Amino acid sequence: MELKPPESLKLTGNVDEHWRAFKQRFQLYVAAMGLETKPDSRKVAMLLTIAGAQALDVYNTFVFDEPEDKEKLDVVLSKFDAHCSPKKNECYERYVFRSRMQTQHEPFDNFLTDLKVKAQSCNFGLLKDSMIRDQIVFGVRDGKLRERLLREVELTLETAVKMCRASELSLQQVRTFSELSTGTTSQFSDGAAAVGVVSSQRNRNAQRRKLPEEAIINCKRCGSRHKVRQCPAYVETDHRPLVAIIKKHLNEMSPRIQRLMMKMQRYDFTLIYTPGKHLILADALSRAPTDISVSSTEEEIQCHVNLVSTVLPVSDGKLQQIVEATAKDTELQLVIQNMDEGWSIGSCSQFFNVKSDLSIVNGLLLKNNRIVIPQVLRQDILQRIHEGHLGIEKCKRRARESVFLAWTK
Repeated sequence: MELKPPESLKLTGNVDEHWRAFKQRFQLYVAAMGLETKPDSRKVAMLLTIAGAQALDVYNTFVFDEPEDKEKLDVVLSKFDAHCSPKKNECYERYVFRSRMQTQHEPFDNFLTDLKVKAQSCNFGLLKDSMIRDQIVFGVRDGKLRERLLREVELTLETAVKMCRASELSLQQVRTFSELSTGTTSQFSDGAAAVGVVSSQRNRNAQRRKLPEEAIINCKRCGSRHKVRQCPAYVETDHRPLVAIIKKHLNEMSPRIQRLMMKMQRYDFTLIYTPGKHLILADALSRAPTDISVSSTEEEIQCHVNLVSTVLPVSDGKLQQIVEATAKDTELQLVIQNMDEGWSIGSCSQFFNVKSDLSIVNGLLLKNNRIVIPQVLRQDILQRIHEGHLGIEKCKRRARESVFLAWTK
């Protein structure tokens, strides 16, 4: 039986991923051809022949303890492992894992598979399944699905996967039914149906505009009867930027806004802007707050915030050093004071334009998920960013993903 051998090994781009894929294909090829019992020298020769000229050049640079090790398959494979898969930075790998979000139109199974692959290099140990489960809840793109997952008191990875697959399947089925229904209607009168839909929508909008403010309607949002534009599902705010901020993806928000949005996950509402002079009731209630807490998710939210801070791409020692330097940095302390008391005119102008992205977590000043570096440590951080000679673009990307300097764009 003749089988087509695997493709040659690519030593450009993501070399680690290319090598692991090639190694698995080669081992499957050897098993399929029944060559397990053949001498190692023959299997090494087959490996180098299939891998190609570049892999042969790399093989010729290997230094073996004994001359006969050149013809031992396990030794040769371990040499290629060391060359193509260098030791990984655990903090950085965990940061990459925690930053993985489900993209638009990405199937859930692809998202799950990528999470499992990234988790292999994070050294989670016994917490591997629970960390993958948490990232599914955090990274799934469907807000309604995330709300259902958060309702589960004893959520396991298996349960989360079943719920996500069921939700995705149901959406596909509903989409199929809608397409079939639209196709059946279009067979009779495509043009008339399209005109009818547009006209019906325009008529409903016109009727809604003509309704007086005192009219009582059956609301589809909250399921009750009330006056026009007085639905409890409408939330009014006098902070206009918040209307745009909450439309961002959860991973793009600062931890301070993430805490707010996670508290609001259980509600289906529309945020609208209203000038503060018209928010009379909210202003009166803010002057007489209640001592009774109505939130049952505060502890879970705090755990999430602590988890975000623990997976930052920095060691515990360096993290403590940044916390201490932040406490001594007069500029950053002034920024923190402005965050608590309000920004004064001309104060910390380099941070003023990003003030909505700033937050404080365990003594660290963060811009979204990036650490704001104090003045005394900036030169040291720049030297660490340039370690490894990654090139200009990779060094810039590495800096933008993990730290924020006063002059960093």
